[in-house]
Amino acid sequence: MVVPTKERPHPFTGEHLPLTFGHEFCGHVSQVPQGSKLKVGQAVMADPRHCCRSCGNCKNHNSNSCEVWGFRGLSGGGGGLAEKCSVQEDQLYVIPDSTLEYAAVLEPLTVVWHAVKAAGFKDYGDKTVLIVGGGPIGIALTYVLRAWNAKTIFTSEPTSTRRKQNEKIANVVFNPTTENVGDRCRELTNGKGVDVAFDAAGVPRGLSTAFDALKTHGTYVNIAGWEKPVSRIPKHSYKPWILADRMHRWRYR
Repeated sequence: MVVPTKERPHPFTGEHLPLTFGHEFCGHVSQVPQGSKLKVGQAVMADPRHCCRSCGNCKNHNSNSCEVWGFRGLSGGGGGLAEKCSVQEDQLYVIPDSTLEYAAVLEPLTVVWHAVKAAGFKDYGDKTVLIVGGGPIGIALTYVLRAWNAKTIFTSEPTSTRRKQNEKIANVVFNPTTENVGDRCRELTNGKGVDVAFDAAGVPRGLSTAFDALKTHGTYVNIAGWEKPVSRIPKHSYKPWILADRMHRWRYR
């Protein structure tokens, strides 16, 4: 996601740098409007998304694909690092006070859970999965996929520190700067390729890697925020493909 500048403010908030960051956060309710179902003092976690609530996607309950989407903090509106910030009531979720120490991770876990569900499989026990990008979202994907019974998970990650972190939880971790990830995936799947690829990187090379590693009739799910639009079909992606929905799930024909 592009950080808004003075020359190019965010289209929804109209704000630009300097900004107070923090889009994964939780806290206590300090003030509520009259008639609110929330109570002062309650522990809550925040859905940090900015959405216009008026475009076609928002009106059709697909606010995750809002045409001017953004995140609180990075896109303006005050982030979790602020002393206080104002959040729409329907974007706050009451949690037990005892979980407050860990509740900030609920936001990325929710994003990941939605992506795993959106891929369309009820069980991942017989699926081979590639995760492109082994950062916080990629690591969360691995844990959630394990909860969905995934037995074989490959991760592609260029940085050495994150590779070491992923080696503790993934079956195989690739270094895309020195390995051909598509070839390695086919090598480990008897030439077939992976069933599902989750893109948590959001860069053209990662997209190309994911498509190359997929088997015929495989499924690609984008979970990253892209700074620039995809201007061409990635290299190696020569099979016909279609965009299935705005969750950015592609299936090879």
